[in-house]
Amino acid sequence: MTSVRYADASPAERSEGQPAPAVSAPNAGAVDFCDVFRDFGAYVPGLLRRLGVAEREVEDVAQDVFTVVHRRLPAFRGDATVKTWVCGITLRVARSHLRLARVRKLFLGEPPVEPSREPTQLESALLNERMRLLQRALDELPEPQRRVFVLYELEELSIAEIAKLLGRSEKTAYTRLYTAREKVERSLRRALASGGKP
Repeated sequence: MTSVRYADASPAERSEGQPAPAVSAPNAGAVDFCDVFRDFGAYVPGLLRRLGVAEREVEDVAQDVFTVVHRRLPAFRGDATVKTWVCGITLRVARSHLRLARVRKLFLGEPPVEPSREPTQLESALLNERMRLLQRALDELPEPQRRVFVLYELEELSIAEIAKLLGRSEKTAYTRLYTAREKVERSLRRALASGGKP
């Protein structure tokens, strides 16, 4: 993976670690868990953040993802790339976690707001601001649209791969992507016009 197709974001903007490699689907039984963890250990937390998992919970949910990866790896047949396979597991774990988070919020109320980290350099501040605006735009999307947008625009999966992961038709995936793009662009335009304020 060499670039991100939305808003000229650089690979560094996609996660704190390295972007996920475009790993080809190997033969069944040829994938080692240590290799998967090495290649995707930094990628999965970034994807979880973009899917809406709260920062304070990302590490725990990422551990859940890799627990599932470890358990299911012997059954990996190579029908898709390792990246697509890991994306599918991450998506399902995140979806389950977010459902539980909504239940907890209903009964326990809003969680405390985490303090934001002060940037040390101007470049870091600009990068954080761009990511903040994009994250806020993603937070405004309904989950079905958000999932398609994140997987296509940020994770660079094809519409065919996304449709298969979500169990939907390609037409539905395209429709959700188109709608999500419009909403994200409107949100970013509003944010820029107001100087980045809500």
